[in-house]
Amino acid sequence: MQLWSFLTRTSDWLQLLLINSIIATLLTLVTPSTFLVNLIYSQCIGISIAGMLVLITRLKKLPEPTVWIYLPGIPLGAMTGIITAFFLSNDLKSINYSTGSEVVIRSLLFSVLIGSVVTLYFVLNDKRQKARAALAEERLRLADKEKQLVESHLMLLQAQIEPHFLFNTLSNVVGLIEARPDAARQMLESLTIYLRATLHRTREETATVSDEAELLQAYLSIQKIRMDKRLEFSIDVQPGCEKLNLPPLLIQPLVENAIIHGLEPAIEGGEVTVSFSKANEMLKCVVSDTGMGLDNEKQPEKKSIGLINIRQRLTSLYPKQAELILRQNKTTGMTASLTIALECLS
Repeated sequence: MQLWSFLTRTSDWLQLLLINSIIATLLTLVTPSTFLVNLIYSQCIGISIAGMLVLITRLKKLPEPTVWIYLPGIPLGAMTGIITAFFLSNDLKSINYSTGSEVVIRSLLFSVLIGSVVTLYFVLNDKRQKARAALAEERLRLADKEKQLVESHLMLLQAQIEPHFLFNTLSNVVGLIEARPDAARQMLESLTIYLRATLHRTREETATVSDEAELLQAYLSIQKIRMDKRLEFSIDVQPGCEKLNLPPLLIQPLVENAIIHGLEPAIEGGEVTVSFSKANEMLKCVVSDTGMGLDNEKQPEKKSIGLINIRQRLTSLYPKQAELILRQNKTTGMTASLTIALECLS
């Protein structure tokens, strides 16, 4: 806020008028003049000083007043205000011209003193607001850089995970080529879709729920071929959720966790269900499995890079507006519920 710009804002006008009124009240308590006369003087002098500073600043084409503007501006503004108040209050008729100059000088000195104090208030208030704005801007800049750093770090971790999945899948393809060529071809097709989607996501800052569902479909299709009858899965996207933005590859680690730590250790395998829905101004993604359950997964949870990644990303991107909860199902398996405020995803 530049000093002269406060005249364009209602709140600053009210501040100025309020300060002038307080000065008029104090003068009424210590002088024989009426409150109305004191109010006219204080308002005229206060507004005139502010207006004079504005005028000189703009004539000089400066971004804000300097000390060389304050020195002439405050006395000139005070004198202009005194003369204006004389006319408005009809005090010219009651002036004793033998002592009039003394009254004017005394009024001018008093006005300059009070005007300087009020001006100092606005200057200090201006500096405080600028400092707050600069601090807020710096915090936003640092927060943005921190988010970029976290995202880069997590993308690097994701890149470290992908080769393991790729090599394992290719190894499975080799094993299926002779025994089940159709399954090998289907796995390669799903792997192609998965890798193309993954490569695209790592180059983008955001994806959509529809994109994530497509990626999960390809990933689970690969796992379905590998685990055969030991894996069943379903993906459900509630209408209206498809176009909501999400950080790329945010949900996949939850599905990986369900497969690796939930279903694979179970001899009979199980089912994975993924759902996206909206409720209470939140996007809710639920990944549930019928595998070994949370007791078996407590230790893997602590070591899972994917789960650590998700928690770090949520904390960085949506502080206090997103949550990941893992809980044991009543029968078998576990459920991971991830919620994000819709206002963050528009």
